Amino acid sequence: MKEFIKGNYGKKLQLCHSGRKYSNASVWKKFVAYSSALPGNDLLGIQLVPDEKDFFDVFVVSDKKTSLNDSDLEWIFNDIADIPKGTSDKDLFAGPGRKIYCLTPPEILPEYTERVANNIFLTDLLYEMNSTGIKLQVFAGKQDPDSVKILFSIPGEVTIKFRTITGLAFYGAEIREIKGSQDEGDCLSKEFGWRYLSNILGETLDIINDPCNPEEDEEDFFDIDKDYFPSSAETAEEDSSDEGENKETPAEEPVKPSAIEELNNLIGLDDIKTQVLKIRAFARMKQTLSKQGANDLNMVMNACFMGNPGTAKTTVARILAGIFHESGLLETDELIEVGRSDLVSEYSGKTAQLVRDTFKKARGKLLFIDEAYSLVEYWENTHGDEAINTIVQEMENHRDETIVIFAGYPDKMEEFFQRNPGLRSRVPFKILFRDYDADVLTEIVRFEASKRNFSLSDEACAKVNEICSMASETPGFGNGRFCRNLVEEAILNFAYRNFSSDNEEDVPETYELSAEDFKMPAGIKTPLHKKVFGFSVGEAV
Repeated sequence: MKEFIKGNYGKKLQLCHSGRKYSNASVWKKFVAYSSALPGNDLLGIQLVPDEKDFFDVFVVSDKKTSLNDSDLEWIFNDIADIPKGTSDKDLFAGPGRKIYCLTPPEILPEYTERVANNIFLTDLLYEMNSTGIKLQVFAGKQDPDSVKILFSIPGEVTIKFRTITGLAFYGAEIREIKGSQDEGDCLSKEFGWRYLSNILGETLDIINDPCNPEEDEEDFFDIDKDYFPSSAETAEEDSSDEGENKETPAEEPVKPSAIEELNNLIGLDDIKTQVLKIRAFARMKQTLSKQGANDLNMVMNACFMGNPGTAKTTVARILAGIFHESGLLETDELIEVGRSDLVSEYSGKTAQLVRDTFKKARGKLLFIDEAYSLVEYWENTHGDEAINTIVQEMENHRDETIVIFAGYPDKMEEFFQRNPGLRSRVPFKILFRDYDADVLTEIVRFEASKRNFSLSDEACAKVNEICSMASETPGFGNGRFCRNLVEEAILNFAYRNFSSDNEEDVPETYELSAEDFKMPAGIKTPLHKKVFGFSVGEAV
């Protein structure tokens, strides 16, 4: 087993992300049977390695330096993965700062016809492995054809949380550290081994194909015994439903761009993009060090976004949620957006509970508190102060589970942070969203028009630039929101020019906005002095 843990040979499987009906129960029966037929004491294994992009990378590994037969691997894993031809690829299972643990069977084994893995907690197990860098490996072979070994490679010390989730996921099974080269670890029976791993692989594929909420109803999860031992009624119903039915191939869903691609697609915001990329690099470094067992980098990822309305604060927050999820710091890329009404109650004693409920909902997610300064009233010791004090407490209690972003006007956010000294120290990142200049605003107008299948003539672009130049000198003009309103008003003017007549022959051939479609909005005028908001980039909050 010592040589096997080193992983002399491996091949990364290209998992099917969508469109293929898989039967991982069949995969694992073939896997165990094939490993038992290998010559000598050869072993065959599967290794799950946390990955930022794909949740887990899955490798097929062997303890021999010679590669396995590709056609054999295709037969085993045909239902769930494609086999790359001729290439060797693996991830070291053991490493510096890592300890190896084996899964030990429970003292009282459940009946085979019962589910062997509780999938609600199995989902928690996989997310915990992904967030903490824990690798999983299972192997079997002719050396002991009736048993399967399941190992975990854990950076640093095993946590009480991971021990607890393991026991819940596998009905009383425990993990035990393997000490010394002579310690071969505990074995599971072949029947239980492939059932355990059928559920692990099935749940991994389910999460990759359709990321789910661990708190969803249990019946929505993969159930090995329901799939492998269907009742006669279920079989008859399935057979009858297939008769005479023409099944269509599901249409491929569009590929969602990565968080970085979304960031690069934003117009302007060069300073913001640089700041976000720095935060991303720090997040990746923090996660890498954590996987290596170095937990000295305890700096939290909370941030403050300061800017006027329409400067893309919420949009960038959503992108950051995706970046933190892809980096393994958050369980999902969901953004929980709240304001004063979600956190402050008019009734005494209710505010703290509202805040705690909000943080409970935001577990494993990014919490975005918009117009955070509105929590602060003009007088102290109010419900707003209670909210801030509770936020500080909950940020500390959930520092490893939830990331918080505070957003608001630049001049008002400083007062907000002065209200509670403990709040400032827990928000290390500050990003200033500056107002857009006329050229960027013009590009946003063109982009908003293209989203609605309209284009702009050259004269229209010049007119828009003139309008935006004057608007950008007017305090509180709205930035991106101003651009959207400008486009929508122009489309209304276009419709009035071209569709007022009932004559269908008057319908235009092209949908191009002209200069006359764009009007100077009411209230836009050039001030004598432009109002300056906020602080310089890099200034401490």
